[in-house]
Amino acid sequence: MMADACHMAFDQIYDQKKRTWIPNGIKEGALFISTELDIEELQTLALSYITGINEDTILDGKLNKDDKEIVAKGIELIENSPLYFEVIPDFSIQEIEAAIRVYYREKDCKFFFFDYIHTSMKFLAEISSIANGMKLREDQILFMLSTSLKNLANNLHVFIESGTQVSGNWMEEELNQNLLRGSKAVADRLDVGMISTKVRPIDEAAVEEFVSKGYEKPNYIISFYKVRRGKYAGTKLWCNADLGTCRVKGLLLTDSNNILIPIDETTINVKKQAEKEMAYRDEKEGANKFKNSAF
Repeated sequence: MMADACHMAFDQIYDQKKRTWIPNGIKEGALFISTELDIEELQTLALSYITGINEDTILDGKLNKDDKEIVAKGIELIENSPLYFEVIPDFSIQEIEAAIRVYYREKDCKFFFFDYIHTSMKFLAEISSIANGMKLREDQILFMLSTSLKNLANNLHVFIESGTQVSGNWMEEELNQNLLRGSKAVADRLDVGMISTKVRPIDEAAVEEFVSKGYEKPNYIISFYKVRRGKYAGTKLWCNADLGTCRVKGLLLTDSNNILIPIDETTINVKKQAEKEMAYRDEKEGANKFKNSAF
């Protein structure tokens, strides 16, 4: 989720292979709400993402002259980016909704990331008050939280991403909603549901086959178990993930049985599209002004 938040808010990132800063589209306001990590930890993760320098290298201070210059510019870019952090360890639904509304209204944020769906003392007290003391199961409580996030996303027309933990069977079981820890009903409110995991022993045979066909070796899998109004439900995106920099590269797509699905590589240049839209709006406004001033 941190990678997604950074990707939306940064208009440049450093390419370690090309040894240069490259465009990353336009800046979009993004808020990351943390319930566990503190501000310093969040800032370091963001700095690792934008610079491509491993977090351990930054924390240990093992930076050469070039790295120090890259980090300095990365800090400057982050400070001037619309990426915001809020840390709410003991949260309630009301507090989460209030934070999202404030940043939507005052910071023009359209992308929100909540880490992650679970219970807290304040949340449980809030639910108990709403339920007039009636005892609710954990799955019912988590379902209420996911419902609140979904309703808020619909009402404000914004993007909200969150996550859950998985059950202890993830090493052997199929990667779908049955692995969601606490409440499988959370999946009922999702537009897109996915399980992200490192490559497991049961996946090694498929990995070897991919490599034999010339693909880069994946180390992570993102399994899309639900895609509302989409055709890629039940697919797996095999990735190369660098957890030290939060960067993930998609390599290939398969169905649930690890059969390759042909898909064209697509590059979306957000900046150019945005410029076209702005030019179109300017042209339309000019035409309207001319029309309004006509005899």
